[in-house]
Amino acid sequence: MIRPFEPSDIPALHALLTSNRWEYFIDPVIDEEGLKVRDEKYFLSETNQTLISLNNDGELKGYIRFFDIKNSDDDAPDFIVSVDENARGKGIGTELVREGVKYIFNKYDQIRRIEATTRIDNVPMQKVFEAAGFTHEATYRKAWKIRGGEHVDAFGYGILKEEVRL
Repeated sequence: MIRPFEPSDIPALHALLTSNRWEYFIDPVIDEEGLKVRDEKYFLSETNQTLISLNNDGELKGYIRFFDIKNSDDDAPDFIVSVDENARGKGIGTELVREGVKYIFNKYDQIRRIEATTRIDNVPMQKVFEAAGFTHEATYRKAWKIRGGEHVDAFGYGILKEEVRL
C-alpha cells in the first residue's frame, strides 16, 4: 500500500534510514547526526511531499520524497526513492515512482514535468525510471560527487504530465 506521509511516520522512516546501507548516497550509513535534518519538514512542507510504501503487515518498506515543488510551471520537482535492502528488486521502487508521479501531477495543476537524476553506476535506479515511463534526457559529465570527493557522470530523466495515465 502506498499512502502520503504523516508526521507519525517519522520513527519508522528513521528506523528505515538507520537500519539500511545506502550504497548510492554520499554517506552510505545514516547515523543519529544524519537524522537531525530529516525531521517532519524534510518529508512534508510547502516544497516537499513524501509517500510511503507499506507491506501487508503495515511495515514501512520504502518512500519517495519529492522536493523543489514550486508554484510555477517553469519548475519541475525532483525526487529521491529509498527502499529497504530486503525489499529491493521486488518492484517497490517502480511502484513508488509511478504512484508518486500520479500523486504530484494530480495535486499540483501547475506541474507539467518531473525530473530525476541518478549516478551512472546506479543501474537499479535507471531500470526503475525506465519501468516507470521516464525518458533518459541527458548525461551530466562529472556532475555527481561521491565518497572521497571524486565526481562521476550522472543521467537525467524526465516525464511529462501528458505521458502519465492519471
